[in-house]
Amino acid sequence: MKKVDLKNDPNRVLIIICYITLIFWLFTIPAYFNLIPLEFITISHIKLPTFQMWEFFIVFPFVLMVTYLAFVRKSLLSWSEIGFNKGKKGIFNTISYGLMGGVIQGVFIHFTTDHSLLKGRIAINFFEKCISAPIWEEFLFRVLMFSMFEMFMMLFIKRSKMTPRSEMVTKIIWYFNIVMILSVIFALMHSGFSRWIFTFAIMAHLVYYRTRSIVAPAITHFISNFVSGGFLYLVLSFL
Repeated sequence: MKKVDLKNDPNRVLIIICYITLIFWLFTIPAYFNLIPLEFITISHIKLPTFQMWEFFIVFPFVLMVTYLAFVRKSLLSWSEIGFNKGKKGIFNTISYGLMGGVIQGVFIHFTTDHSLLKGRIAINFFEKCISAPIWEEFLFRVLMFSMFEMFMMLFIKRSKMTPRSEMVTKIIWYFNIVMILSVIFALMHSGFSRWIFTFAIMAHLVYYRTRSIVAPAITHFISNFVSGGFLYLVLSFL
């Protein structure tokens, strides 16, 4: 069997991202469909958000460890190539995009959904919605999957030998389809299709596209969930 030379492969990053994405989904899908018994995770008789615990404390660190040992340590991939960077134009620009996306999404949620004051399990809900989800979900959907489909697009365009105008039109069509498909999948992964989750996913993809850093969509995700989860109204109730 011929050994694959990733270091000299022009599609090195695409191949590696496909590997990492596959590993992530292999551990995520069984837990999502309750094929892995996670009900034993309790603290002081409090049932924790076991799926989020599994993803944040087990799957996400495991994927990062495999990524480091198999690719980063061997100089086949850098952390910056998979979103762990300051962004294309620096950290200030990246944070600004994240805040802007979060504020826009927060306003949308405020005027399109019903709000109730958060009661009980506040710390656990905060962990689930504002810490765990903004990190591992953004890494999987925005960094890995968006980048993977984007690289497939570039490979398709390169092999098609298009004119500049045809290439531009093709990119627009591809990007539109990529964002729509991934946003639908993201929304469906959240217990049914929700319009605000769908619009959030679109916003998060746009923010990541502009910055190429996981920081920006993670900030957008945090703000969005801070509002939708009722934490904003809880804070305001004390003012």
